[in-house]
Amino acid sequence: MLKNERQERILELIDEHRYVTAQQLSRLLYVSLPTVRRDLAELQQQGLILRNHGGAKKAEEGTVEIPLSFRNSYKQKEKKRLCRAAATLVKDGDTLFIDGSTTLLPMADCLADRRNLTVITNGIPLAMLLNNRHIRTYCTGGELQEASVAMAGRYAEELLAYFNVDTVFFSAYGINDRGYIVDTALPEMQLCCAAIHAAKQAVFVCDGGKFCRTAPHNILPLQQLDRLVTNTQPPKALHFPPARLLLTDE
Repeated sequence: MLKNERQERILELIDEHRYVTAQQLSRLLYVSLPTVRRDLAELQQQGLILRNHGGAKKAEEGTVEIPLSFRNSYKQKEKKRLCRAAATLVKDGDTLFIDGSTTLLPMADCLADRRNLTVITNGIPLAMLLNNRHIRTYCTGGELQEASVAMAGRYAEELLAYFNVDTVFFSAYGINDRGYIVDTALPEMQLCCAAIHAAKQAVFVCDGGKFCRTAPHNILPLQQLDRLVTNTQPPKALHFPPARLLLTDE
C-alpha cells in the first residue's frame, strides 16, 4: 500500500471509529508500528488528526484548512465520479464558474468533449488543466490563498461582473445539521457567494462524508441550491427535494 493510500485509509478508519490506537492501525493495515507512528505524526502536523494515548482521533471540525497536497490525493475515485455526473449538466456554449476545490479538478477531463465553453475559475491548478485541454479559461486573479493555491478577494469578485454565468459548480467543507453549506476559508467563501449570485444556477458537488459537518462560515442554505451532486442519499432531516438531486453511478 502506497503512503498516500495508507494515510487515506487511516483517516477513513478514524472517521468510522472516532478513535483508533496505533496497534489497531498496525494490525488493520499490515504495517509496522513505527510506520503507523510516522503516518500519524504527518497527519497531525497537517492538522488532520489529534494524537493522544497511543492512538489518534479526528481533529476538531471546521478549525483547519487541509493543505492542497493532501486534499488532491484524497478520495480521487469518488471525485472523478462526482465530476462525471456534474458534467452532464453542461451544454455546448455554456459559461461556467468552477471553484478551485480539489473536488472539482477532474471537471477539466469531464468537459474535454464540450464545444465552445467559457470557464472562469479561481483555482490555478484547474486553470492549467483546462488550458491544456484547449478550453477557453479565465482565472479570476486576486490574492493567492496558500492552503488551496486558489485566488480570492475583491479583485477576484469584480471579474465576475464581466460574465453572464450559466452555472456555478462549487464544493466546500460540508453541510451542517441545520442545512447550511459551510466552509472554513472566509475569502474563498465570499468569492463563492459572489459567483452564486452571478449565476443562473448553482450546483454543489460533494461526497456523502461531507453531510452533517460544521465550519465557521455559511455559504447558503441547501434548499437554495438548484442541484446537489453527491454519491449517497442526503440525510432525511435535510429535506432536500429528490428532483434536484443528482447521484453518481456508483
